[in-house]
Amino acid sequence: MVTAPVRPDPGEVAWFGRLTEPDLEELVRGSAFVPDAREAFDRYRALGTASLP
Repeated sequence: MVTAPVRPDPGEVAWFGRLTEPDLEELVRGSAFVPDAREAFDRYRALGTASLP
């Protein structure tokens, strides 16, 4: 969790904001994301659902 203020560089970031998980899922599945970003998101989601020993 990020507790410090987020100040992205406007020269590097077109938009930023907080999203719910369903909103993020919808955004990632859209055409604005490159395939590598979708794969990274899927791997991230798999980590959260993997069972720990």
